[in-house]
Parts: sequence; structure tokens; C-alpha cells
Amino acid sequence: MAQTLGSVLRERRKSRGLTQQAIAASLGVTRAAVGQWEAGTHEPSTDNLIAVCRLLDLDVSRAVEGEISGAFADAFHEVQRRLAPVKENFERNDTIGAFDLIKKELENVVSNGPLADAAKIPFFLTQAADEDFDFLIIQPNFAEAPRPSKLVGKNEAYCFRVYGDKLYPKYECGALAYADPASLPQLNDYVLLRTTMNKTFYGADNKRELIANVCIMGRYVGDTATSIDILQHNPSNILRLSVNEGTRIDRICDPTELVAY
Repeated sequence: MAQTLGSVLRERRKSRGLTQQAIAASLGVTRAAVGQWEAGTHEPSTDNLIAVCRLLDLDVSRAVEGEISGAFADAFHEVQRRLAPVKENFERNDTIGAFDLIKKELENVVSNGPLADAAKIPFFLTQAADEDFDFLIIQPNFAEAPRPSKLVGKNEAYCFRVYGDKLYPKYECGALAYADPASLPQLNDYVLLRTTMNKTFYGADNKRELIANVCIMGRYVGDTATSIDILQHNPSNILRLSVNEGTRIDRICDPTELVAY
């Protein structure tokens, strides 16, 4: 038997370890209003329903029908499915053409149908390099991806797509990952270290160009007062960088850490 909307909201809130007051504060309503929604004595407005479902990572239409289903999980898997073939363009050296396809597919996923109910997060572009580095295209407005519930309210967090095998087996080439600059990286965390270096590369027609910030992705395995050690895989190699070469270091988050499937 399907649950009521109120019981869905209550069960999801408790599973997230949130209080009614925390929900109320996030939405700008009273705690009593949240209690009434959960008790079923009052229905939330359409705007509040959408907002509370985004906060709790619920699919709006399914929540109304009494089902607990995460909009993020649906959207995340759909993004992975649609972007899987795009790496073929990189192999043909049509980097900018591949970026165009990525943007189109992401816009389709996060703007249409029930997946539009998923909260959004900025999507940054990545391109694997032949050397020790990866390129991160700093374009926060390039596209959007589904936002996990645990990154709601963290405005500096972003999504990106892993290329190459520097993070394998933790992340395969083409996998989606998230970066949370607000979380202080601990030893053995996977991190994305932005450097002070930039690189320009061009489309297949040599007419369009993108400026890339050179980055290093790997496991954070040590540091001193003057250096940071990053472990990369395939081949296994520890890169030691001067602290003056890095502008920031962001913890990479596995999607399974961020939301319960």
C-alpha cells in the first residue's frame, strides 16, 4: 500500500538525520508548517513541495503518489548513460565537438521530464592529457548536472567527468564525480589540485579555442610545509608539487557517498 505524501516526507527527513526545524529554516517556513505537511493536515504549496523534494532528494511526482524515490539517482544514472559514447569524439581529437555534445545531453537530462525535479549543480569540463596532468576547463556556467542532497547549499561544489586512468580503479574513464571545496581533504582522499598553469587548445577546425586550467587528480598521500604529494595510478607515480604551484585543492566525492541509492 502506498504511503501518504506526509509519511514520505517524514521518513525521508529522518533518514537524512534532519529535524523539522532544519527543513523549515532551509525553506523559509515555520516548523509547525513542516509538521502539518508530515501529519497530512495541510498540503504544501506547489513551490514548497518542489523545494522540500529537492532538499530531500525526492522525485516530486512519485512522492505525491506515496513513493520514496530519489530524483538525483534517476538523473545521475541517466547522465552517465547519455554521456557514455561521448569519449569517442575525444579519440578523434574533436575535443570541442565532444564538449558541445556533453552540453546538449546535460541540458536534455536536467531540463526535461521528471528528471527536471533534480536539484542542479555546476558542471565543469575535463580533458585528460598525455602527460601527468589533466585539464579542467573553468566554465561554471557551461552546463548543469544533478546535485546530490548532501551538497545542497554548498555553492562552490561542482560536478565533472573523469577522463584517463589516473584515478582508476576508484574512478573509471568517463565516470561522473563531484568536488566539494568546502570539505577539508584528509590523507588518502582523492583530490583535484588546481595549479597556477593554463593551457590553450583548439577545436578540429582550429578556429574555436578554450583556455584550460592545468590540474592534477589523484590521492592525497602526504605534505610538508612546502610541498604536496599526489599519488596517481596507471602507472603508479607520486607527484610532488610545491605549494606555490597549487591554487586550491578540492576533495573528490564519490556519488555513492553523497546520497543513498
